Amino acid sequence: MSLLSSQDYDLDFLRFLAYTLSASGEYPPFELSRRLAADEVLRFWSELAQDMARGRVTRPLGLYLHVPFCATRCLFCFCTARAAGGRGELEDYARRLLREIDSFTEAMRPVRFSTLFFGGGTPSLLGEDLLEALLGRIFRAFRFEEGLQVTFEATAASLSRRKLRLLRRYGVDRLTIGVQSLSPRVMAANDRVQDQAMVSRAISEARAEGISHVNVDVLAGLPGETLSSFVRGLDSLLAMGPDLVHLAAFQINERTRFEQEKRSYGQEERAACFRMLGLGRSLLGRRGYRLMEEDAYGARGGSLKAAINRQEHDEVHRGGSILGLGDGAISRAFARACYGTSDGPAPFSPEHFGSEMDLEDEMRKYAIENIYRGLDLDEFERIFGARFGRVFSRQVGFLARLGLYEEDGRRARLKAGSTAENFVFTKVFFSDRVLAGLRRRHSRDFNPEEDHLGIIRERFGGFEA
Repeated sequence: MSLLSSQDYDLDFLRFLAYTLSASGEYPPFELSRRLAADEVLRFWSELAQDMARGRVTRPLGLYLHVPFCATRCLFCFCTARAAGGRGELEDYARRLLREIDSFTEAMRPVRFSTLFFGGGTPSLLGEDLLEALLGRIFRAFRFEEGLQVTFEATAASLSRRKLRLLRRYGVDRLTIGVQSLSPRVMAANDRVQDQAMVSRAISEARAEGISHVNVDVLAGLPGETLSSFVRGLDSLLAMGPDLVHLAAFQINERTRFEQEKRSYGQEERAACFRMLGLGRSLLGRRGYRLMEEDAYGARGGSLKAAINRQEHDEVHRGGSILGLGDGAISRAFARACYGTSDGPAPFSPEHFGSEMDLEDEMRKYAIENIYRGLDLDEFERIFGARFGRVFSRQVGFLARLGLYEEDGRRARLKAGSTAENFVFTKVFFSDRVLAGLRRRHSRDFNPEEDHLGIIRERFGGFEA
C-alpha cells in the first residue's frame, strides 16, 4: 500500500518549496519543528540505547560535536557559525560542552559509538588546553567501537604542529581542511586570511604527525574567482596530495552574509560557477581522482573508503543515528526524533527544536536523501523490512509518468537533470501531514500565480522541469 493518498501533486507548490526549504534539506522540515524538552530528548536516546544494546536496532551510531566559532564570518558560509569574541567566549563554550557531554553519559552507557566528528565553525580555533579537556572528557564519558573514525574540521590558519600532535594522540585519523580557494585575493574578498603557503604547511605537517587521511574542501564560483584562478588554484592544491577533495558550488541562501548584505551575483557569475565545476571535475579526473560520494573525489591508490565521511555515509545510506552536542548540532535518533540544538538564554542551557519521527518518517527521509543518488533497494528492505516500490507506489508512479524514474533491479533513481530538479521532485516523498503543515505555514507566502519555475531558473540556473 502507498503511504500517500491518491491526490495529485501541486507542482507549483513543490517548486515553491524547492527554493524555500533548500537551505536546510532536512526532513521533517525544521520549519514545522517544536521545542523538545530536555527530558524528552534524554528519553529518546535512552530508549534507543537500550534497543541497540538488546539487538533490536543494529544501525550505526555516531557522536558529533559542534564548535560554532570562526576567526571571521566568511561571506560564503551558511553553517551555524559566528566570529569568536575572544578567549573567554571559547572557554565558556568549552565548559558548556563539557556539561552537555556529562548529561548524556548515563543514557548512552549501554552502547558504543562508531564515529566521532568535530565540526563547525572552526573546531581548530580552540586552543590545545580546551581541546585536551574536551577530548579527554569524551573518551572517559562514552564508549567507542574498534575501528573508530575520528574526523576533525579545521582551517589552515588555525592549525599548529602541537595541535595536530594532540589530535593524533586522541585518534584523529581524518582531517578536513576548509581551503575553498588558494587565491589570497579571493579569500580576502570573502573575509578570510589564507594563502597557499599556509595550506601546504598544514597538509604536510598533518602528514608528518601521522594523520592518515587529509582532505580538503573547495568551492567553485566564489565571488571574485575567475576561471583561470580557480583552475590554477585547484591544480596547485592537488599537487599537495590531499586524499579526498570535496568540490561544491558556491550557494547563496539566507544564512550567508552574501545574501544578508544583498550583494549581487548574476547569471554570468552563475554560468561561470557551473563552468568551474566542470573544469574542476575534469582536472580531478586527469590528476587521478575519482568520484566517491556526491561531491567527494578520492585519490586512486589510497584507502578511499576510509577517507570518506563515514558518519554522514552511515546516516544517509544505512539509517544511522547521530547524537549531536553543541550550539548548531543536528541530531537524529532513529525512529524517534530529528532535532537541532541551540544555546538558550541562560548559561549552559541548550534548547532543542525538531520533530518526533516514526518508522514511516524514516522511510521518507531515506527516500529523499537517496533517490537522486541511486537508492539501494536491498538496503532499503534490510533497514525497514519493506519493499521500496510497494511502500512508495504512488510516488514511483507519479515520477515514472513524468519520465523521471528508473530502476534496474538493484537501484531506484530520480532522473533529474539538475540540482534544482532534485530539490523539486524529492518533495513528493513528503507526507500529507507535512505538506499540509507547510501549506498552512506559507499560506501568505505562496502565490499560485507566481512564476515559481522562473524563480528556480534564476536561483539555480539550468532548470528544465
